[in-house]
Amino acid sequence: PLLRTMVGAHASFTLSAETLAACVSLADEFDVGIHVHVAEDAVDERDSEARFGRRVIERLADAGALTDRSLLAHCVHVNDQEIELIRESGAWVAHNARSNMNNRVGRAPVARLGDRVALGTDGIDGDMFAESRAAYWRAHEDDASISPGWVLRRLAEGARLVGELFDEPLLGRVEPGAPADLVVLDYDPPTPLTAENLAGHWMFGLSARDVRDVVVGGSVVVRDRRLVRVGEAEPRAYSQAAAQELWRRMDVIEEHPFAPAGGAER
Repeated sequence: PLLRTMVGAHASFTLSAETLAACVSLADEFDVGIHVHVAEDAVDERDSEARFGRRVIERLADAGALTDRSLLAHCVHVNDQEIELIRESGAWVAHNARSNMNNRVGRAPVARLGDRVALGTDGIDGDMFAESRAAYWRAHEDDASISPGWVLRRLAEGARLVGELFDEPLLGRVEPGAPADLVVLDYDPPTPLTAENLAGHWMFGLSARDVRDVVVGGSVVVRDRRLVRVGEAEPRAYSQAAAQELWRRMDVIEEHPFAPAGGAER
């Protein structure tokens, strides 16, 4: 399949007008979208208003960075006008509940952001079961109309997003012609499992510990909970050594004097 990429633009508070324009130009040249963190912290909004007189989503829209190919991470502090612009543009939103909780930045208004909302982890880990739970509980606490089925729809939207990026419209489906990417779960619950109550089992029963086998592109990469293509000891040792080297390099980097124009909130 054709692999499509995205232009990574980090966040409004680290983007000058010139850099944002260059990102838009590059995305247009290669017919791809722009990935950008949006209003994760309120300081992002204050910085945009202080430097450009516009809120973050308004600034992105003015620059041509808000399209149906855009992927907006977080969107925690967007206001009603920005939400309307997001929905009108057809942009995707990546909701990262656990990252938001870890950074103590607030709760994204996911119920109002439309259908094109997928779940992400923002580097916390790769456990989408845990991310699903956190996303559901936070959203349900804020809006009682949010049900466990909402989580499955968010995961389905994530598959649809990736399907668009990889030009694989059948990604996430089990049918002839679809990519043979499968996860086999070893799950024997004490209550019946049906199509009608799958969302409830996903939220309150299933977890990453139930993953038994993983198939990618028709090839088994995990069998009976063990990696097939590589041993586990060697990459773990390499990762530990690389982590120590990374921290060593970071320890000698001088503190960056940068601060957003809006000032820190705390």
